[in-house]
Amino acid sequence: MAGRRLRIVHHTAYQYSEPVEVSFNEVRMTPLDSGGQRLLGHELSVYPGATIQTYTDYWGAFVEAFDVHTEHRVLEITATSTVDTPPMPTEIGGGTWSDVHAASVRDRFGEYLSFSDYVDHADADERRKALVGQLRDLPRPRDAALEAMRAIRAQMTYTPGVTGVYTTAAEALVRWPRGVPGLHARAALPAAHSGDSSALRQRLPTHRGRSAWRHRGR
Repeated sequence: MAGRRLRIVHHTAYQYSEPVEVSFNEVRMTPLDSGGQRLLGHELSVYPGATIQTYTDYWGAFVEAFDVHTEHRVLEITATSTVDTPPMPTEIGGGTWSDVHAASVRDRFGEYLSFSDYVDHADADERRKALVGQLRDLPRPRDAALEAMRAIRAQMTYTPGVTGVYTTAAEALVRWPRGVPGLHARAALPAAHSGDSSALRQRLPTHRGRSAWRHRGR
């Protein structure tokens, strides 16, 4: 796939029920300039106006911090960025199961590999146990990641504005007829965890939003 030039506009607005005298804010809205991706331009606009200070955090993210000391009932933040993305290879081979199980990988990505309230033990659920078995039998972690996503896509469709941000993967696939968009990733994560596919867990963010994926079926 050829590289692309992208213009990204991210707008956030807060409306308060009563006037606010002062607010303190930090945003991380600047795309990375690394990995072949080139950041061509970035601008942050704040209303009411404020002086913006910047720094790079522990994880390498560019942070813009600002205080608003003008009484306001609305705060608007708009980030506009332009990036060139590199051409994508036709196929990403990824590592082997031995690579995934290496102690160095588990140590480095430990916080991504832990089970949680949102990423449960899928192999303990009769409805997902068969899928976990299939993932473990695949030759490469990359194959397991793609198959987990394919299986989830076969059961969920995109539907805006339903359920809450704390709906779990199990609820999305079993109890709820609908769920938020992050649940599409969140629903695949338990299967990946139980199938030991670190490759998938490292690539899927747990995004939370207002739109939704709806469960297909009865």
